[in-house]
Amino acid sequence: MISSFFIFTRGGIVLWSKQLEVILGNPINMLIQNILLEEKQSESQFTFNKEYKLKWTLDNQFELIFVAIYLNISNIFYIDQLLEEVRSSFVSTYKKDYSLHSSEYSKLFTKKYDEICYRYEEKVKEEREKKSSLFKPKKFEETNKGKEIALFKKNDENKKNTKAKKKEEEKKKKEKEEEEKKKKKEKEEEEKMNKDKIELQKSVDLEKEKNEKKKKFLEKKIWSW
Repeated sequence: MISSFFIFTRGGIVLWSKQLEVILGNPINMLIQNILLEEKQSESQFTFNKEYKLKWTLDNQFELIFVAIYLNISNIFYIDQLLEEVRSSFVSTYKKDYSLHSSEYSKLFTKKYDEICYRYEEKVKEEREKKSSLFKPKKFEETNKGKEIALFKKNDENKKNTKAKKKEEEKKKKEKEEEEKKKKKEKEEEEKMNKDKIELQKSVDLEKEKNEKKKKFLEKKIWSW
């Protein structure tokens, strides 16, 4: 996180600044005296009181200096991109007429600055989460061995389900065959009963016919006497 940010002219006039914490001493004066006045153009950062680091960029067109101050222990990998984006955003509306940089303008640019910082802080958060996920211990079921065991269990369960399903199908098939056999047997028994009934009726009719013939014969014989 950036502790302070300053935008000032080469003449030392501060146009805009934001400070999130009080820094003992005067790092900006140190920067101006030790670096800028001595025109050490090859340098773009230095350490203040072993605790803070100052990183800056220049805008030669308007002779402006943009300085970010942050804890020395912080490793802000996006600092160069942030400095460049803040510089680009500021100079796009900057005029040498300093009266344009009123309190209202300062509030508007503070909002813009906060938006820029927020985006970069979100990037840092995403990067940390990615790194954390890489080193986060995997659950056993997420390991190769765990996946192999899970796959084996799944295949075994599928085999059991298939076997059970096959057994159930065979049971239903057997029940169906038994039912068909039963119906066939009942039908055959019914047909046999009907056949026996018909044969019996034929026997009765035949016996009746014989009796009728016998009766007629006797009657005829009696009349002949």
